[in-house]
Amino acid sequence: MSFQLFDYYSASGITLLWQAFWECVVVAWVYGADRFMDDVARMIGYRPFPWMKWCWSFITPCVCMGIFLFHLMNYKPLTYNNQYVYPWWGEVIGWCMALSSMLCIPVSVVYKLFRAQGDLQGALGPPDKASVGKSSS
Repeated sequence: MSFQLFDYYSASGITLLWQAFWECVVVAWVYGADRFMDDVARMIGYRPFPWMKWCWSFITPCVCMGIFLFHLMNYKPLTYNNQYVYPWWGEVIGWCMALSSMLCIPVSVVYKLFRAQGDLQGALGPPDKASVGKSSS
């Protein structure tokens, strides 16, 4: 029964959708969809279709967030063999396992914003080419 609790909350589609949403946001809006298109073109030898940029920037994040919210609105407590309903503390443990992976990216962004110097663009944007590889002492 404990494996089902771990599987349902930690390795389910809900946490993967959350990670996919943030991955698309970071790639398209922080790193830059155009820059990512250039990187993909260097790797595969040709530039991807322009609609891929729209998918990374708008369609995929909206679909992921829509399914995520739909799942939260239709949430039902986990059961085992459609008979045993996990107690409230089992649900709390499950949500703690899920949040342990889901909060990594948003917490990192908030931490970076609080520690950043300068404006928001400098805090969230990609690092300067001159500063890559240099250690900050």
